[in-house]
Amino acid sequence: MALPKAPAVALSAIKSKALSEAIIRLQGSESSVKSISLGVKRETGGSSNWLSNALSWALGQLGGFLVWGAGALARAFSFSLTSLVSWVQAGTYFIWTFNWSMTDQEIAQQIESAKVGIASLLGGAAGELAGYLTCGATAGGLLYVFNPQMAAYVLKELGEEGLEEFLGYIYSLASTTFQTSAYFAFVKLYQSNRALFHLWRDLAGTALDSVVPGQLSWTEYVKQRQADGGYLSFAGFIEESVETLNPVAAAFFEEFFEEVFEGCFEALYVVGGSAEAWIAEQRVQQQIQAQQKVVQVIPNREIEKESVILAGDTQSLKPAITSVLATYQLVENRDVGAIVGQPVPDYLAANPQSLRIIIEMMSVPEPPWTDLQRGGRRAKRVTIAVPDLDRTKLDWEKIKLAVGGENGYLYGRFRATAFLSNGRQMACYCASEEEAEQLMARLLTLTQAELLRLSITEEKREGELARRPGLLKDIVRVYPAYFTILNRREYFAPREGETRQSLRQNYQDRRVRIPLYPKQKPDWANEAIADLLRFGTVR
Repeated sequence: MALPKAPAVALSAIKSKALSEAIIRLQGSESSVKSISLGVKRETGGSSNWLSNALSWALGQLGGFLVWGAGALARAFSFSLTSLVSWVQAGTYFIWTFNWSMTDQEIAQQIESAKVGIASLLGGAAGELAGYLTCGATAGGLLYVFNPQMAAYVLKELGEEGLEEFLGYIYSLASTTFQTSAYFAFVKLYQSNRALFHLWRDLAGTALDSVVPGQLSWTEYVKQRQADGGYLSFAGFIEESVETLNPVAAAFFEEFFEEVFEGCFEALYVVGGSAEAWIAEQRVQQQIQAQQKVVQVIPNREIEKESVILAGDTQSLKPAITSVLATYQLVENRDVGAIVGQPVPDYLAANPQSLRIIIEMMSVPEPPWTDLQRGGRRAKRVTIAVPDLDRTKLDWEKIKLAVGGENGYLYGRFRATAFLSNGRQMACYCASEEEAEQLMARLLTLTQAELLRLSITEEKREGELARRPGLLKDIVRVYPAYFTILNRREYFAPREGETRQSLRQNYQDRRVRIPLYPKQKPDWANEAIADLLRFGTVR
């Protein structure tokens, strides 16, 4: 059977624009091609207005650059659990170190200082962008005149590098502006509601006083800071209260409170990162599961146990299902890997055969041919060859009854060998001498040859079988599975390409495989047998 040829790939199916253009040029469909290589300029035509071409090219590059930059900005400012932990950490540190005795003049000075910092960052970002755009665009324009391909590559690298620098400024500017705006809002709210904030400050300080060791109370600490106009914060209270202890205890609690906050936020970062990783993994699994499907293919509805499980997306499942069905139809009634024939000495000693069958027995009654009693391995397979078949006995029911019907027979170490009048032999193995003799008697009814001598022997646990007990034939019940009919057509003159030559004649074989395991005879069995018998007509 000839293998199917792969379809040719059309030019329109090529997705690469550069490759398509190269092929078109090779075919001569473009009459105007301009290329520069190794500094040597070659022109075969095209527009002389290089400035307009350069501007069009630059606009195209700029559009792609802006799209890529927008995506990078979106990724830079995307929300995540770790960024949430970072915001919580910054807010906690701000409250922890905030000066609760700040005057209006100090608030105004800090706001002015923050504005100067934002202006500095904004100026740096604007200068960086202006420098990259001015010098980069100039250099790119000059390169385009000599080599557009080189200019595209250089500007791409320059744009990516510049965007990384610019994004750093933008991110810092946005982060600083957000923090400063939040600080402005908080201090303005504090400035206009000092009494309310001081009430909350004293409640939190009293609660902190109950857990911080030392001789200094929160009330005393507030009075001291108000008297000397010093910095009043929760962090300062803990530090001064711990300093009232002895040096050993002071060193212990100072490090303790410092590391408590660091350890807490490190744990929160680990939790946030792990949660993000888990969410991302679950999202990927859901996408994979949404795309994948599991399909059970049953090629033969009469054998539901014989199925093939396929998994994958829809596009990959379609050809796979087609391949499974085609393969099943191809090998369903054919022998794959089963050697059906005789050694050369038998051909020389015996008369040529015309019609014969090979009966296959399995240790399970129906497919799939997997024996659970043998640990899920492939079922035990036994074959019986019947030479010179009587055409009148070529019947599905008769052949099945000859090997024991649906119940089969017990396979074992007793071998019955029948020596036939056509110079050939027929053999079978059974569990007992009586069963071997009975099975051979039923098989002899199928052949035209006459019985000359019957020999029944038993394999003994001696010699090699004693040393290797695995070679002993275990007693197991085998059931009818298939029978293969082989018919030979003889030629008086060889035909090249159709026949094989033996030492005696030219011949051509045809075979058909018919299942025996079904309860009823297959509908197509009689037609297949009749067609095979017609093939055997001598010409």
